[in-house]
Amino acid sequence: MLYWRSNNFSGAGGDGMRRFSYVLGGGSNLPGADVRTGNTLQIKGTKNAAYAIGNFAKMQFDLDATVANNSLMFYVDTAALGYQTFDWNNVTVSGLKEWTEHLASQGVNAPILTLLFGS
Repeated sequence: MLYWRSNNFSGAGGDGMRRFSYVLGGGSNLPGADVRTGNTLQIKGTKNAAYAIGNFAKMQFDLDATVANNSLMFYVDTAALGYQTFDWNNVTVSGLKEWTEHLASQGVNAPILTLLFGS
């Protein structure tokens, strides 16, 4: 599931959020408006995809027991909105300890995970 948060908006897109969907953190009709600050793209689960993303200052990946070993959490198909850049200090992963402990209980001692793939 994809969740996006901005200064004034909170919403969620479920399993139907696939290719050909634009995911925007903010927008404005005012020239030069700051449409990025305070916006977080939050990814939960696996096999999430979007055609393009834009206007996010932060990205957060939430791991839990539903995320299988060797999974892909989020795929971005194109840079139709321009390349979304992130300061790596603003990309976070939560639940990592619990996720690795869950996998270890299933005999997976060297977990593999792709957080983001694509443009």
